[in-house]
Amino acid sequence: MSDRVYEVEVKTYWTDKETGERKREWVLTEVWKAKQRQDVRVRCKECRAPVKLMSAGPGGVPAAHAEHYKRFPGCSLSDAFDGICRLNPDAID
Repeated sequence: MSDRVYEVEVKTYWTDKETGERKREWVLTEVWKAKQRQDVRVRCKECRAPVKLMSAGPGGVPAAHAEHYKRFPGCSLSDAFDGICRLNPDAID
């Protein structure tokens, strides 16, 4: 299994129309879309660890993807997966 993640969670800010209050939430998006945003905060959609966004290779192979900064055996999207899914101790909120 490769350490390629094609969708990530992106921290998004929005304003509640009723209260005018700024709110934050994590939204699932494709890596190529996340790469188009400025100052984006991203995490793995499964273990919630920070990930780095990688551009697509020549001819789109491999596709734009995310890679974990550190290997983590508790994420099925990691090449180090040990078979038991769990949150990463470095998970970001």
